Amino acid sequence: MFRTVGLVAATLCFLAGYASASPILSITAPSAYTPGNTFDITVSLTGAQELASYSVSLTLSDSNGTAGTDFRFQSASQPSSRYVFTAGGNDGFAYNIPTGQEYEITVDDLLNSGTVNTVAGVNDLVANMTVYTSTSLQGSLVISFDGTKLELDNASGGDIAGFSELVANLPETAVAPEPATLALLSMGLGLLMRRRRPAR
Repeated sequence: MFRTVGLVAATLCFLAGYASASPILSITAPSAYTPGNTFDITVSLTGAQELASYSVSLTLSDSNGTAGTDFRFQSASQPSSRYVFTAGGNDGFAYNIPTGQEYEITVDDLLNSGTVNTVAGVNDLVANMTVYTSTSLQGSLVISFDGTKLELDNASGGDIAGFSELVANLPETAVAPEPATLALLSMGLGLLMRRRRPAR
């Protein structure tokens, strides 16, 4: 009997800890990009309780390229499956890329009524985004959340549970040029340097 009571108590403690875990925002991106091509990233949100609306902003940065020219956000779309608000119905997914600041993007949406809990593999996807790269881009692109513009609200307009912890642990991800692309660029530069050398 004591063993059964202990097992039930341990299970309840585990479930209580699971229920109070902080929500997590994450970015899924390819490990490499091909300069001159676009690539897609996906933003997901797991463990959010009583979510009624969101506004999520991301930024792109790179030390070797020019923002808006060599890299920029091109578009965003609502995921066709596993969307955070699929179960409750939504008023309309929208995105904004500020003119002259194409290295920034904001996506937002809100429920008609009620709230949802986001569950991994069920309704955990916030947005799909497309990133443009120029043929001359050579460095790693860093994709980050902008915590100062982040909103994850409950039905009363306040922050969802665990919001502060989520903001304190926002991740970023880096996408590097494909190794083959770098090798070709290096080879091209080497040939160019060789041709520019004066004949002896």
